[in-house]
Amino acid sequence: VTIQEREMFNKSFEEWGTTYIEFSDEDVKRIVNEFSLPYLDKIAAEEGPKDERVIKAIEIIKQFMRDYRYID
Repeated sequence: VTIQEREMFNKSFEEWGTTYIEFSDEDVKRIVNEFSLPYLDKIAAEEGPKDERVIKAIEIIKQFMRDYRYID
């Protein structure tokens, strides 16, 4: 999280009455592997044949996840 993001969170959280938390690396890995990747793959399989832009969008999302080391 960047300083700018944290400042944005802190400002908006005061307005909405929420609390900022950070997930552990283990939690992030579990969320990615058990939810995010299977969900993206499901969308690609279901919607990709209808619209090739869906496949491209999922490739971009997965590249973002690689760039930020959420996945290998």
